[in-house]
Amino acid sequence: MRKYSLSILWVASSMLGCRGYEAGSDPGDVGVDAQSVVDAAVDATVGADAAIDVPRDRFPIDVDEGSVKDVGPDVPTCTGTLILCNGKCIACSVDQTLIDSANRTPVCSGDGGCASTCKTTATPCASDAGTTCSNFDSDPNACGSCTQRCGLGKGSAVLGQCAAGKCVPISIASPSSADSALVVTSTNVLLFHKDNQIHSCALPACANPNALTASTIYSVPPAPQHIAAAGTPPIAFYMANDTVDGASVSFVARCTLNGCLTPTKHAARGSLGIGGDGTGLFLADASGALLQIDIGNGGAATTIVTQTTAIAQPVVTSTHVYFFQMGAGIYRCPRGVACTTAEKVVAFTTMVNIPYDVVNDTLYYAENSLTPNASRVLSCSVGTTPANCGATNVKVLASNLPGVAGIAADAKAVYFTNRAVSFCTDLVNGCSGAQLGGYVTADADHSMNVRVSGEFIYWVQADTTKAVNLLRAHVPY
Repeated sequence: MRKYSLSILWVASSMLGCRGYEAGSDPGDVGVDAQSVVDAAVDATVGADAAIDVPRDRFPIDVDEGSVKDVGPDVPTCTGTLILCNGKCIACSVDQTLIDSANRTPVCSGDGGCASTCKTTATPCASDAGTTCSNFDSDPNACGSCTQRCGLGKGSAVLGQCAAGKCVPISIASPSSADSALVVTSTNVLLFHKDNQIHSCALPACANPNALTASTIYSVPPAPQHIAAAGTPPIAFYMANDTVDGASVSFVARCTLNGCLTPTKHAARGSLGIGGDGTGLFLADASGALLQIDIGNGGAATTIVTQTTAIAQPVVTSTHVYFFQMGAGIYRCPRGVACTTAEKVVAFTTMVNIPYDVVNDTLYYAENSLTPNASRVLSCSVGTTPANCGATNVKVLASNLPGVAGIAADAKAVYFTNRAVSFCTDLVNGCSGAQLGGYVTADADHSMNVRVSGEFIYWVQADTTKAVNLLRAHVPY
């Protein structure tokens, strides 16, 4: 065995922001046969170490950083920050200007240079800028999924927060109570009750809500009871009570979205809900009558149908008006024709209000149970007349839930409130408990009203200290 020294040439190359190093010969050795170098007996040391005997077919390459070690003929192993690329150990780093740089790791590209790929803790997601690497637990651009963006909306640079794969809602107001009425108009104006007033704010910014009406226009009770938007452009309608000759009298009031101090009053009997759209306003009467209210200044009330017991919660679609009858079920009447008998869509025996919504000819509703954590969210197609919501045509979308207080739906998901807000995006097969999505809320005690419009979901929630907030979060797709 012979002792020898091997001079190393470190060749620096720049490729895609990466530096490469290759073991080679010293420039002074150009033209010298490599075999003769191995056979030559030369006394030397490697670094500060003693002389080493080396077999002819293996040699160590010692670098100050200790970055390259030989494991066989022409197969180096790269350590430290270097990576193996086309037989070379090259130094690569991720471009720190990339928005997803924290979720990327360097790799060898096909042309022998540097590239990067997603870390094992990240998921590749398609975006307008190409493929991005997202950590679903914390990325506000992809929170829980590639399409879930937290913040002001897909077109906004203002991001929200993502925690544990769920968007952290943004508080936009502090209503007086968790059951404060909540409505989104056709022109994307949010209406809600606060401090005995009706407030509004434009979406999606919804900053610094302005009061529409002053609290002095009615006295008993001191707050509006229900709210709806109807007409084109929309007008705010709400139910309230006034005192006439010492007695409490219910009425419907109207007010433009620009505000008014003296709204027009439409006399009406006691109501358990109002609902409207661009062409109609409907009132569920406590005596059991479904009324259509003239949205003009006249405010005349026309009886659509009369039930045997009180009705509530009118929901208006382009073809029907739905309502809930206490102890009976959900009914509907067609719009534009006489409704001598309301059609029963779903039967219930419970006397409590059942939250429900109707979107794209699908009824979404809650089946609340007195047994803890035994409530369900269901759906049924109501596109036929009569609606065929028998046992075999009802889908269970979520089960084993605490009591459900509010429901809203759009074309891609159903949202429901219990302590906070949960959602199911599989409207065909339903969602198990593990599949149900939700929003991160601190110390949620209970939530009530929920609405969805465009890119956002809104709901009113009380926490364990009884503080009430109107919250907004991005839809989960």
